[in-house]
Amino acid sequence: MAIEVKRLRVAYGEYVAIEDFNMRLERGSIVALIGPSGSGKSTVAKAILRILPPIAKVSGDIYLDNLNILSLQEKYMRDLRLKKISYIPQGSSKVYLNPTLKISDIIRKIYRNRDMEFEENKIRDLLLMVDLEPRILDRYPYMLSGGQLQRVLIAISLLFDPEYIIADEPTASLDVITQRSIGHIFKKLVKSKGLAVLLITHDLTFAKVVANYGIVLHKGKVIEYGEIQELIKMPKSNITKNLVEGSMAVE
Repeated sequence: MAIEVKRLRVAYGEYVAIEDFNMRLERGSIVALIGPSGSGKSTVAKAILRILPPIAKVSGDIYLDNLNILSLQEKYMRDLRLKKISYIPQGSSKVYLNPTLKISDIIRKIYRNRDMEFEENKIRDLLLMVDLEPRILDRYPYMLSGGQLQRVLIAISLLFDPEYIIADEPTASLDVITQRSIGHIFKKLVKSKGLAVLLITHDLTFAKVVANYGIVLHKGKVIEYGEIQELIKMPKSNITKNLVEGSMAVE
């Protein structure tokens, strides 16, 4: 069971954001999509989720468990986004966690929007799974640290038992110790629940701790790919070498 992307191309008029992108994300693995800002990492994620703006012209094939999702009607794609693929957008703690609502009320609203019943026992179990005490349900977002907020978002991404998670820069603005704790959570979830995670990051230090496999993207094109440790030990391109050197500088 996997998400497989073949010959993906995304263009906005004459501007080509992604060119000939290929990837396979298998259950039980973590793939890191690595690259500097503006390299097209988030565009790949949004193409997989089919949430790019209408102006984007997408071609190629994207298979989810052998189903070509680019050919699906939107109503079926919405169902897949609910039950199969969960997305943690970059900076989402500021966008999705309403500071005027308690964490429990934020989650209740998510359930109501989907006409589903609030499952308190399940939510408590998910919070424990991401190393949070259930008592945070009674707190407001401003009362939590950046690391706690990110763990809340991971718990929310698990509410409807997805098989794939796409996490866009999940450790941005977090300190190194908190980054590693978030990475440990992703690895634990992959092992215990058999999930697959597409990790979007510019941080090779984080990627090498978490991912099995890496894809380096630059200006919409794959520069190199392979097992993450090999990419770091023996980078072939100057782009990857610069990312490695930048990561080593902040370790």
